[in-house]
Amino acid sequence: MGIVIDQFRFDYLERFEDQFGPGGFKRFLNSGSVFANANYLHTPTYTACGHAAFMSGTTPSMNGIIGNDWFDRESGKRITSVSDSTVKLLGGREGQPECRRAGSSVRRSAMR
Repeated sequence: MGIVIDQFRFDYLERFEDQFGPGGFKRFLNSGSVFANANYLHTPTYTACGHAAFMSGTTPSMNGIIGNDWFDRESGKRITSVSDSTVKLLGGREGQPECRRAGSSVRRSAMR
């Protein structure tokens, strides 16, 4: 499992440690892996590209996530990196565009 929190600096874990409860971030600090100086090289540096690189260990050219959204030539539409018409968002309401979300845009071979 990987957890990514946008705009959460690594030093916040220690800086605010006294405010964390035992079942949350404090548990991650005590039982998980914490990297204070980890990075991976990929471009572009959009959120979706970074998350896909982090979770798959591959670059956008390998995992297929080339931006937060892009133009899909087959459908002729602009799609988001989490669009998937084959699934329904838990708690979503039918008819709303955000009801269809998943990570199937990531190429399966990249996730092995």
